[in-house]
Amino acid sequence: MDPEITISLEMTEPTLQFRLQASDGGAPRVTSVTVLDLASQQPVWWLLPEVFSETLPFTIAEPSEQEIDQLASIEEIDALEDLPPTDPRHQSALRERVVLADGTQVPLSSIAYGVVPPGFRQALPQDAPAPLLRRGGSFAIHAMGAGVAGYLAFQTQP
Repeated sequence: MDPEITISLEMTEPTLQFRLQASDGGAPRVTSVTVLDLASQQPVWWLLPEVFSETLPFTIAEPSEQEIDQLASIEEIDALEDLPPTDPRHQSALRERVVLADGTQVPLSSIAYGVVPPGFRQALPQDAPAPLLRRGGSFAIHAMGAGVAGYLAFQTQP
């Protein structure tokens, strides 16, 4: 399998419409779409699956010595790898994997800049519509999924 998402610009301004295609010709399963201003190297619009409730960056508190000892004493079991298929925990892990993949890898065949597609939420900007793209500016759209990615640089009209 070719780990690539092909992105093409379908329509020009005023509405930029992008088409996404997986290597098999279908809609890729996407976990993130970002539009980047190439001049500043900063994202201007970022979409994530709606099941993602937190955005980066995040911090994790330093664990205490007791917490480290507790974690070190836990015997790790991978329900999919370590348990037989007949074990109910193995069956439960299989179901959870499907639910997780369905919620975090959303099929997406096209997207219009500034329009949040079904199954996604806008992570940036958090409380405002997508900003207008600078006229004559250079931008790029990135789409990422599980083991696949796509990129397209484009310019807006002057």
